[in-house]
Amino acid sequence: MTLAPWEEKHYTIPELAARWGVAQKTIRIVVRDRDDVPKWGKANRRDGKRDYVNYRIRESQLPEVYRELFPNGR
Repeated sequence: MTLAPWEEKHYTIPELAARWGVAQKTIRIVVRDRDDVPKWGKANRRDGKRDYVNYRIRESQLPEVYRELFPNGR
């Protein structure tokens, strides 16, 4: 049975970084340009404040993101 996207568990960048033992910035670089990763917040701000974007990676996307991070396995 396939779950709808809103029924799946969603992981944060810090959760995945701790789970896989990599820097949060590394995961953020991999997922920031993916259209299938839910994100919200303000990017490219012009008011002098820093950008702040939240990402949530669905459980079904984890194998794909993992392969992109570790193409030769671990």
